[in-house]
Amino acid sequence: MKLNMIAACVALMIPAAALAAAPKTVTVDVAAQAIPAPKENRIVRYTYSPDVIFRVLSVPNLTTHLELGEDEGVKETPAIGDQAQWMVTGGPRHLFIKPLRFDLETSLTVVTNKRTYQFQLISGRSAGSQVFQKVSFLYPDREMEVKLRKETETAVAEAEQNRLAGQVVASNVDPASLDFSFKIEGEAAFKPTAVYTNGKFTFLVMPNSQDSPAIFLLDDEDNPSLINYQVKSNMIVVERVAAKLLLKLGSAEVKISKRGPVEPKRRR
Repeated sequence: MKLNMIAACVALMIPAAALAAAPKTVTVDVAAQAIPAPKENRIVRYTYSPDVIFRVLSVPNLTTHLELGEDEGVKETPAIGDQAQWMVTGGPRHLFIKPLRFDLETSLTVVTNKRTYQFQLISGRSAGSQVFQKVSFLYPDREMEVKLRKETETAVAEAEQNRLAGQVVASNVDPASLDFSFKIEGEAAFKPTAVYTNGKFTFLVMPNSQDSPAIFLLDDEDNPSLINYQVKSNMIVVERVAAKLLLKLGSAEVKISKRGPVEPKRRR
């Protein structure tokens, strides 16, 4: 009887042991893959993810450059596991890594105003080991943010042009006499939502911003000069057809330039 019970227990334990010993399937995040530059495999780029540890390969006497995002800066001292045998210098956006010996490995955490990075630093076993001279990042969230902002700005500008066209139709003004072919550059809060001319004046449709910029006329060499203009509600009316304008408030700037000829349109 006891032998039968023991045999039954062994039969039950064998499948469980086999399951426990079965290897786990490991999924590798694509963000953990270093993408080499087309003509230089020592320059690599990672796709940023907060859940990935990025490998950095280096050797003594060479420096690896870590380049962070354009809008980033280190806000805390980088935390490195082995401070005695690794050097971390630079900042706020550019960090430089260098091991003091071959065959080392340690961790590095970098905290910026935008993101947190986890690194695995590896010093090769010899001078011929693979090295990353520069490591930079792609930011999917940032690219999507820029795309959405541009799409929103385009939609707002088109809606504003349609609204203005509706106004001039209602006031018996020929919409064909208006020229919206202006380029608006800059990201200030006072950036106009639309710019157009009727062949006599230049009209700047301003956003709902509490701050009003100063306006200057730019010549062909971008030298600024004073210009007459009037402020009417959310509209700035420049008393001429302007080829290039500069809107400035403190260090913030917006540039407006005319596409095509400056001559007023003629009705057919």
